[in-house]
Amino acid sequence: MACAAMATTSAILITSPRSPIFRICPARLRIPTQRYAVFSHRDPVSSIRRTWKTIWAKWLPESGLEVADAPSFERYGETFDPRSGTGWFEIWIPLKG
Repeated sequence: MACAAMATTSAILITSPRSPIFRICPARLRIPTQRYAVFSHRDPVSSIRRTWKTIWAKWLPESGLEVADAPSFERYGETFDPRSGTGWFEIWIPLKG
């Protein structure tokens, strides 16, 4: 797990039709303009609890940043396989400011 970037979004997030997740649960979600810390997770999905814990217990307090009252979400890449739980995905945490 690593903080990959800071990002601001104002677009409609659409899961890629080529993604295995789209075939299981097609979705379209409007995300309001917001600043996010973006973390990449490349380990098996079974270790996701450790990544979330590191974000909240270590990275966030050490960063000096504050969480905004906005949705956090996970964005799964085209290589993610929901059957095996492998492949990359991102965790987006909304930030104030």
